Amino acid sequence: MATYRAELAASKQDICQAISERAQHLHTEIDQIVAELCQDVNERITTENLAADQTAAKLVNLLSKCQTAETFAQAILLHGR
Repeated sequence: MATYRAELAASKQDICQAISERAQHLHTEIDQIVAELCQDVNERITTENLAADQTAAKLVNLLSKCQTAETFAQAILLHGR
């Protein structure tokens, strides 16, 4: 009976050690996946911000042209050609 108890205790210790090692391995894998996902999100946000900035710059240019055209149109209405 004492031998059986010792074997059970050793088995328990081996199982707990295996579980602990697997948990540590999974924790490392999860950390790596999280880091990769964060990097992907950062890259996508940077890309979206760049696209938004480019669009805003085009809109500013378009608004400037529209304001110039409006000024010329008002001058033509007031003074003729």
